[in-house]
Amino acid sequence: TYQRIKDITFLVPIFLHSLKTGKIDLAQFLLSLLNNQTDKKKLINCSNKHGLNTALVSCKGGKVVSLQFLLSHDLFDPNLIFTKDNNSLNAIHYACFTDSISIFSTILALYEEQQETSYSDLMFVNDKLGNTPFDYVIRKNPMLNNCTLFKWIIKNCFDDIEDPVRMKRRRIEMLFGNRNNKNETSLIEIMLRQNDMLITRCIKQYFDEIETIPDHDIEIVGNIL
Repeated sequence: TYQRIKDITFLVPIFLHSLKTGKIDLAQFLLSLLNNQTDKKKLINCSNKHGLNTALVSCKGGKVVSLQFLLSHDLFDPNLIFTKDNNSLNAIHYACFTDSISIFSTILALYEEQQETSYSDLMFVNDKLGNTPFDYVIRKNPMLNNCTLFKWIIKNCFDDIEDPVRMKRRRIEMLFGNRNNKNETSLIEIMLRQNDMLITRCIKQYFDEIETIPDHDIEIVGNIL
């Protein structure tokens, strides 16, 4: 056992790796090496030089078990879940690095509970490179073949909107862009950045699910374009 370690930085890479890979036994062992509660708290809330903390790395690895381990630990600071790394990627961005619906929905629920931020707004938050969470979903699986997370996001993206007309408007704005919000990137623009072959297929699939397009939906598209 280490005695009164003043610098625990050499444990940080191993601890972050243990969480990214879901090796909770290893994470617990590393914490047990420290006698000082202050040092334990520093380790469980640590981050690397890129600003990737324990919560973000758990999301990046798609490990719900790691996130649950952190949330259940008395020394963990839950505010870390809502922080960003040095490139302004948040937990939602990192959850989209995987195809894990469970890690994504867990983070989403925490955001909605603590931050009172709408689901649809979270999906269009830009990092410093101008990438939204959708960018990382599409980059992970460029042709979206069997991409369960993308399908889940599209299906559930506007569940927080109760008005059906507003929900349809928001969905169309997501596809084509919102002329009242120039800072919001449309899904088509994101797909163009990643793979332009997706556009026709996704638009067709969306409208194929609607037997008839109401006049007000046509008007919305017309106003946006």
